[in-house]
Amino acid sequence: MAYACSLGIICSLLILFCGLGAESLIIVSCIWLAKWSSTNVTTSQQRDTFLGLYGVLGLGQVLLISAMSLILAYSSMKAARNLHQGLLVNIMHLPMQFFETTHIGRIVNRFSRDVNSVDDKIPRSLSMFIRTFLSTLGTIFVISYSTPLFLTCVFASGVFFTYLFREHLYQHPVS
Repeated sequence: MAYACSLGIICSLLILFCGLGAESLIIVSCIWLAKWSSTNVTTSQQRDTFLGLYGVLGLGQVLLISAMSLILAYSSMKAARNLHQGLLVNIMHLPMQFFETTHIGRIVNRFSRDVNSVDDKIPRSLSMFIRTFLSTLGTIFVISYSTPLFLTCVFASGVFFTYLFREHLYQHPVS
């Protein structure tokens, strides 16, 4: 949660906007490709129209995914700077007794492990989560668009699993 706040609201919204835009363009290009393959293309003008729009959709995908990656890289550096500063301030404000009883190697090791997580692991995991989540939403949308009956199955499964989850939670409360 601290990392999400450190990214900044504007950068977070831009990342989501670019990701949703790129996924939308992927869906539209799949639909366009299906339309192209089902159409009997007889003239070079029709072919050029289909090919041109498919190319524009691909270029839009590249631009939005690149923008998302750049914004995520920038905001990750900003978040890392904010979190490092907070971590350093917290370490410096610890009582002297902590430094007398804790070995300096243990402090440095823990500090460097936390810095590594903030600099490397969290941004990579966040990027993979966003892409996987948006891809999953896009897949559900495409399946729902092509087979509307799928939505009834999803709704019924959602109700069933919600019921099971609540029953399990009430029988085995989390402490």
